[in-house]
Order: sequence, then C-alpha cells, then structure tokens
Amino acid sequence: MRQIFLDTETTGLSPSQGHRIVEIACVEWVDGAPSGRVFHHYVNPQRKVPDEAVAIHGLTNAFLDQQPLFIELIPDLIEFVIHAEVIIHNAPFDLDFLHHELRRAGIPTLFNFMCARVIDTLPIFRQQFAGQSCSLQALCERQHIHLEVAGDQWHTALTDAQQLARLWNALVKTSPTKSC
Repeated sequence: MRQIFLDTETTGLSPSQGHRIVEIACVEWVDGAPSGRVFHHYVNPQRKVPDEAVAIHGLTNAFLDQQPLFIELIPDLIEFVIHAEVIIHNAPFDLDFLHHELRRAGIPTLFNFMCARVIDTLPIFRQQFAGQSCSLQALCERQHIHLEVAGDQWHTALTDAQQLARLWNALVKTSPTKSC
C-alpha cells in the first residue's frame, strides 16, 4: 500500500481571505515503511506574508519571493499523490488551500479525486485521545516520537509530514480509518 503524508504551511488561515500556501511537503511510505521519496517545495504566495505567520513557520517574504509559484508545482504534485492514500492531520484545512490553488490554476478537479482516498487523522486522534490536546506536536510528545534531525523545528511542512507519518504508523496501523 502506498501512503502519502501531506502537510502545508500558509500565509494565514483562510484561502477565501486571500491566504496562500507557502510550503508543501509529501512524504511517501510503502507497505508501512518510508520509501525515501519526498515532494517538498517552498512556494511564492504572490502576497505579503503577515508577521504572525512568519512567527509560526519562519518563512519570510524575501525568501518566498525567490520560490516557484504553486501553479508550476502542480504537475509534479499530482504525479506524486495520484492514486495514493493521502493522510493529513486536520485535512479540511489543507484541502481547502489545495482546492483553492487548483481552482486558481484553472483545474476544476478537487484534490481528493486525484487520490485513492484522503484520511483526516485529527478526528481519529480526538476519538482515541478524548479530552487531550490533539495537536500533532502534543500527540508526538505523548508518544515519545521526537524530531528526527537536530535543528528540525515544528511548523515546517516537511517536519510535520514526517512526524505525522511516524505517529500514524506507531498508533493506527491496525485501527479503522475515516476518509474525507
């Protein structure tokens, strides 16, 4: 089975308010183990990144202005996720941004329909850990899943996608899943 663990970082909380993706990462696992294949890109959002967002993910306007546009990444992104099971922590957030970027590029197909299915881990973990924080960082800390590389930080799409993969495979390999 081919699974893709996906995360994005953005300029804000809502694409309907003009916010855009600034980083996207997809980490592939095959048959429950990392394959080594990664799709990771920083993205020029074509808008100013608010200071509050920079404080979270550290991606500055000067850095992002030098990155490719999302539309340039779409063919490779589709090729990476096509027919795979895509696993996302708080999938509605990321999917909203992905759908928005695809529509901006003139692609009417929703991201969900490019994948075999999309699994949202947040409701699964909320059910499993009722009454506890279910942020990705809190879940990993409780499960003693530490950042793999010294100097890594939370709230980068690549780190969060990698940590989600490790958490998912540690906790729910055999648990039932819910699709979006």
